[in-house]
Formats: sequence, C-alpha cells, structure tokens
Amino acid sequence: MLKSPGVLFRREKQDERRRDVFKKQDVRRRRDARRKQDARRRRDMSRRRAETLESRADTKPEQNQRVGEQPR
Repeated sequence: MLKSPGVLFRREKQDERRRDVFKKQDVRRRRDARRKQDARRRRDMSRRRAETLESRADTKPEQNQRVGEQPR
C-alpha cells in the first residue's frame, strides 16, 4: 500500500523529533553520571587526604612539629 507524501513527511518528522528527544535524554544521562562520578571522586580524595593526615599525626608527632619548636 502506497503512503501519501503527507503521511510520509509526518512520519519522518515524528521520527526526527523522537531521535532528538532520545539524544537529549542520552546527553543528560551522561552528564549526570559524570557529575556523580566527579562528586564521588572528590569526596574520596578529601577523605583519603584527611585519613593520611590523621595517620601521619598519630605515628610521627616529631615530624609534624616546626623546626626549633620545643616538644611539649
């Protein structure tokens, strides 16, 4: 069965619109995932930094003192 040009054109436009929507959703999904990943990485880094500073303070107090400072 042959479709009239109007029907074909309309169908093509609908497909185009659907593709655009999918593209936008995909972009948004990727951006959100990236943002989430970055936030997690930042959180982990700051936690790791805090842990290393704490452990350094616990293990070697003499290294953390400034030069010429008297131990208390």
